[in-house]
Amino acid sequence: MELELKIKLTDPEAIDNKIQSLGAAVTGETEFTDTYFNQPEGEVFKVTDTRDGFYLIQFKRTPEGRFQYTKNNKIENANEVIAEMTGEYGVKCVLTGKRKLFSLGDLKITINHINERGNFLILTGENPTEDFITGKLGIQNPEYITQSFDELTPTTSAAQSPAQSQ
Repeated sequence: MELELKIKLTDPEAIDNKIQSLGAAVTGETEFTDTYFNQPEGEVFKVTDTRDGFYLIQFKRTPEGRFQYTKNNKIENANEVIAEMTGEYGVKCVLTGKRKLFSLGDLKITINHINERGNFLILTGENPTEDFITGKLGIQNPEYITQSFDELTPTTSAAQSPAQSQ
């Protein structure tokens, strides 16, 4: 199963340039709306709406503070799924923003700007490592995120776009 390793970004444009200088291919850019449903702490169940379509995503936090996917399926009947899950669990929050996606070897890399939360880097793969963040990307003292984005405290300064947050 794939794991996620997440950090907060202070300069997403510089990291974007660094990722591309390492030979990463841009695989997409999208705006998104993530509907998070009430779940026990450390568990996430959400429907993601992107230009690509709708996805039902579920993952759990590992003891190491990473997130392990247990479900990531494209769905066609999103309105029905959202209504059913809202009835069963209740909506915890809805987050919107933009994502830029990269591929580098066996890693999927995502730069996220999440409105009212901030800018984040996500490494997804079989074993994403801190060494990639500190060594290859040269990020000193990274702020690792061990909570789901829906659990982070909203910030007013995070409402800026990535280009404005330098």
